[in-house]
Amino acid sequence: MDLPLLGSAEQAVGRSTSAKIGLAAGPVVFVLVALSPVAGLSFEAKVVLGLALWMAGWWVTAAIPIYATAFLPIIVLPAAGALPLADVVVPYADRIVFLFMGGLLMAKAIEKSGAHKRFALGIVSLFGTRPKYVVAGFMVVTGVLSAWMSNTATAMVMIPIAAAVVALVADERQRSRFGVCLILAVAYSASLGGMATLVGTPPNAVFASLSKSLLDVDVSFVQWMAVGVPASALSLFVAWLYMVHVGARVDGVVIAGGRELVRGMLAGLGRMSGQEKASAAVFGSAAVAWITRGLVWGQFVPGVDDTVIAIAAALALFVIHAKDPVAQKSKPLLDWDAASRIPWGVLVLVGGGLSLAGAFSATGLDAWIAGNLSFLAGMHYLVVVLIVAGVTILISEMISNTATVALLIPVAASLAGTLGIDPLMLMVPVTVATAYGFMMPVGTPPNAIAFATGYVTAPRMARVGVVLDIIGVVLVSVIIAVLVPLVWS
Repeated sequence: MDLPLLGSAEQAVGRSTSAKIGLAAGPVVFVLVALSPVAGLSFEAKVVLGLALWMAGWWVTAAIPIYATAFLPIIVLPAAGALPLADVVVPYADRIVFLFMGGLLMAKAIEKSGAHKRFALGIVSLFGTRPKYVVAGFMVVTGVLSAWMSNTATAMVMIPIAAAVVALVADERQRSRFGVCLILAVAYSASLGGMATLVGTPPNAVFASLSKSLLDVDVSFVQWMAVGVPASALSLFVAWLYMVHVGARVDGVVIAGGRELVRGMLAGLGRMSGQEKASAAVFGSAAVAWITRGLVWGQFVPGVDDTVIAIAAALALFVIHAKDPVAQKSKPLLDWDAASRIPWGVLVLVGGGLSLAGAFSATGLDAWIAGNLSFLAGMHYLVVVLIVAGVTILISEMISNTATVALLIPVAASLAGTLGIDPLMLMVPVTVATAYGFMMPVGTPPNAIAFATGYVTAPRMARVGVVLDIIGVVLVSVIIAVLVPLVWS
């Protein structure tokens, strides 16, 4: 899940020069594009194109908070006469927005109870003190947590634990080398793990919504996992091999008492509380319901989809009480004070992305862009997928992953039609590729958290990340070529 960390802090002390330039340039570019004579493009489509460039400019420069930029379609599209207000605002309340809301509320309850930290420490304690297996353990745990929790929250839980293990390395040079490997591995795993489920990161949810609106294809939780879990697992494995053997080799690093430290931290948590058990039970029940809906019981209750399950589970958190170990009395698993601290802005971001994507299709802008890319028609579809994945990763280094998906999926769907291939063959790689973007601290929030530890410099992150980005282009292409035809035959 891409929840921006950088930019907001900067705005607290005043806009940077680039933010000031972006703030002024956005509306100017919009007006120039909207009024320019472009052959084959209607005024409404030019308005949408100008708006997309305006939003991209503000996203890149952090001219205003990224979530606030997502409100622009509500203002600009009706005011310019491109689309009716009713059509523009409906995507902000899309069922996928509520699916994601339910997932965020469940994750907040798990976080509030502390169950996520117990799970993380318990698994990490099993992996011993050999450096490459310690890295593997952290990557597995981070990836699993991130499949169900915010990538940012997962990184914030795991990176301090990782930093405590790094500090056990006595030799300064070894500690520096191991710190780069472990901290970056955790950050990358937080992003790669998010691709596993529909609630793992906003781009997956946006893909599901646009598949329904553009193609009338209903993407179920299980269908996405059939692609997302193998993609995530393979990406994590390859990233691990690269990090421990090439990106930041850990040969010869000695960790003194690593397992004992983690087990001591785990023992410090005490016995599992009633809040932890009940929150985990609700979360587990929702996961089981998501997985079994299409396989077992969905045909008997056709009106219940993944969104209904998510909201039902979220509501149960407010209803069910369990003993709070601090207050020493029974309390709800989630109260509104805690619920109010979920990243509500990301729901606006998803809605704004869906609204912009809908405008691409409604005005024919996606078809016009795809028509101008018709020169790709002579290429093998795998080459096209490689190009699409590469462009997606490059853009996601600069703007929000959710924004990247919202901008590119409508174009990918139309391009697929122009090339005569299944639209999902291009829409899925766009979605999966946004999990990469490992070159810059601002590429993803987990990258920013890793950078903030001081173990990783920006040049080192770029050198390590660029290779992994290139590997990602190839991996995404192979995964899509194999899995998409099997899942959506």
